[in-house]
Amino acid sequence: MKPYIALVKREFLEHRGAFLIAPAVITLIIITVFASAILLGHSEIESEIRAEFTTMDSKATLFTAFYGISIVLWTIYLMIALFFYYADSFSADRKNNGLLFWKSMPQSDLKILGSKVLAGGTVFPLAIGVWILIAGVMAYLFSIWISSLVPGVSTADPISFVSTYIQMSISAAVMVLLALLWYAPFFAWVALLSTVFKRWSIPLAFVVPGLLVLAERIFYFSVDNFESRIGNFISYRLESMFANENLLEETVIQEGFNAATFIFTMLNQYNWFHMFIGLAITAGFVYGASEYRRRLIEA
Repeated sequence: MKPYIALVKREFLEHRGAFLIAPAVITLIIITVFASAILLGHSEIESEIRAEFTTMDSKATLFTAFYGISIVLWTIYLMIALFFYYADSFSADRKNNGLLFWKSMPQSDLKILGSKVLAGGTVFPLAIGVWILIAGVMAYLFSIWISSLVPGVSTADPISFVSTYIQMSISAAVMVLLALLWYAPFFAWVALLSTVFKRWSIPLAFVVPGLLVLAERIFYFSVDNFESRIGNFISYRLESMFANENLLEETVIQEGFNAATFIFTMLNQYNWFHMFIGLAITAGFVYGASEYRRRLIEA
């Protein structure tokens, strides 16, 4: 178990720039801009803020809206960072012959790649989760500032803030977990390509599916109203994690956010059958990558 933990720690140390340092820089920039806007207090900026927020449809949920936007943006950042992580990690240890060192340990290629998947599914999301929590506090401070500028616009009181903050953070954790499971096939796909093609895996991750769709179209050239099964699968995975996105938005932007209601809505709208299909595909990609590494080194 200790060698396996060492593998996971190694992944975090080698990729902490994307999941620790870069988010810290982004957060520092946002804090600097936010503090500068408060300290400088330009009348033009304040007048624009008043004009914008006076027309808001839901003024009583200022903190909820800000924190919800922060959660979505950090989740998008996490998914993009993980895509690039998997595009590199499955072949990164071949750049400096590090693969030979790990091959000398009593760990199979499948376990080594499994540690990379585990790091991408646990350690890195937890690191981004810390920044999400920090963003929640920043969102509350920002909402206080806005409420002080715009007459009639109020934000949550401290007690309500703590309650909503905890509930939204728990909901965010569930949402990120569901997103990780949903987009796992894309991560495993680019990881498999990186095992074979190294840094060319990113463009090939888009080119190869495009060529497969083209080949599918040529094969079914005589079929009327042709629809690509591969294209439909990819489009569905990219666009339809939840059956009703509008229902989720309505659940968030409401008077008094309720985590139980939101989580129940997410779980109810989630396509579980399609998710399990994706996990099966993910397992196949990871196993294929491990077999390629094992046979390549032995050869």
